[in-house]
Amino acid sequence: MVEKTAAFRQRRAADTARWRERPGSGRYERVVATRRRQARWRARVREGRAIFKLELPHDRVIEALIVSRRLSEDAALRRELVERELATVIKQWAERWLANK
Repeated sequence: MVEKTAAFRQRRAADTARWRERPGSGRYERVVATRRRQARWRARVREGRAIFKLELPHDRVIEALIVSRRLSEDAALRRELVERELATVIKQWAERWLANK
């Protein structure tokens, strides 16, 4: 691995300072947002978690969650609650399936 020189570190510090000075440019904010997103992804990988993007029939899934009393009709209107409950259903299914294997 190449060792970074003092001049390199100084240039990098100057660049970072310039990014922070120009809040209208948005470059620093984009860099920070990208680093945070990558950190969240790395944390999920370390914890053994994953995000699955699924295409499901919306009305049928919502109706099934309401009929099974996992969600109320009011809660079914909030997407984050629906996603959380679907994640719980899939986790429970995986645990039951692996326990009976």
